[in-house]
Amino acid sequence: MAWPIGRYTSSRLGRSIVTQVATAQTNASQTTTPFGSQTYQIRVAHSFGNGIWISIGNSTNASPAAAVTATAGTDNFMPNNWIDYYSVTPGQAFAFISTSTTTGYVSITEMT
Repeated sequence: MAWPIGRYTSSRLGRSIVTQVATAQTNASQTTTPFGSQTYQIRVAHSFGNGIWISIGNSTNASPAAAVTATAGTDNFMPNNWIDYYSVTPGQAFAFISTSTTTGYVSITEMT
């Protein structure tokens, strides 16, 4: 019997943006640099026990990363032990906020 689901095209790992968040940085939105000119998908993983709130947005002409912020309680929630892929456009940036009281990492990988 043939497999009923069509194949997905694979993605290659591109630039990785790993952000370490110290305890003093919790409850403060952290923003990445803008995505590359060929980035249309990102993979996000994190190590915070409480999860993180995330936002992906467009950049501005003066300060590309400053235009995107994440707000706890209103933006999209990404639970603990979760890895997900998001569609993006080149030049957008990723922002997150953690309400955890411990240190952790957020890993954003540009898929090319």
